[in-house]
Order: sequence, then C-alpha cells, then structure tokens
Amino acid sequence: MRVLAALVLFSNTGWGAAEYTCKPAPSARMTVWGHNHVLVDLSSKPLVLLRGSVRALSDQAVDGALVEVLDLGGAARQPSQTAEDARTRTRVAACITGQTGGFEFDLPPGRYELITSKPDWNSTSVLVVVDRRRGKRRDVVIPLKVGD
Repeated sequence: MRVLAALVLFSNTGWGAAEYTCKPAPSARMTVWGHNHVLVDLSSKPLVLLRGSVRALSDQAVDGALVEVLDLGGAARQPSQTAEDARTRTRVAACITGQTGGFEFDLPPGRYELITSKPDWNSTSVLVVVDRRRGKRRDVVIPLKVGD
C-alpha cells in the first residue's frame, strides 16, 4: 500500500446538485481491492459535507465506481489494510457513481474512510473528518487508475 497525499485534490468550486448524484449501492457490492491500493490521509483538513467526484488520471469522470464510507471511529483506529479488514468496519453509506463521477454523503460529525474501487481498476482510500463547526466547504476529487 502506498500513502500519497498529492493524489487527492480539493476543489472549492462546487457543481450543481445534479452533478453529485449517485445511485445507492447494493449491500452485496463490496470494495474490489486493486493490485495497488493508495491511502491518502486528509483528516487534518475537516469538511462540512462529504462530497466530490471520482476521476481517472486523465481527469475524466469515472462512471460505475463504488464509493464506500466506513466508520473509522476513534483516533486509535487504523485504516483498512485488506478486504477482510474493511469487512470488519461499519459501512455508513455507499453509492455507485454515474456519468459525472460525483458523490455526496450527509454524515454526522466523525472520522471516516472512503474506499473507492471499480473492477479492473486500482483502489483508493481517503481518510476524512466531518466537522460542521471547523470544517470547510470543499469537494474531494479522488483519482482512480486502471489496474496494473
């Protein structure tokens, strides 16, 4: 697993509400762990609302990506390292991106891990904090790369 902070970007320019629309994910659809799993820790930059988009490295929207939100709980809890580890976490929300690659989750304050995946692509985890008082309004842009 690689830890890379430069891959996940913040965007201060929001889209229209329709751009964040994604379909609820069936409970049977789980993260597909890529050959390379990237972990990005953005927990030092709290967000008011968890929203953004999944983009290919070419900056094209990724349609059909699973975006799972797992409860990370207290500060001592470490991010998921394997598929088995991820299954021990509580799934708070999940959706499948549409043509815009957008997602939006209205979550209570807390620590979360977003795991983004798609069959035959690598996977990305992003650690975030939702804090309505200290957080900022930013969109999280999660890059996803075709599998190696």
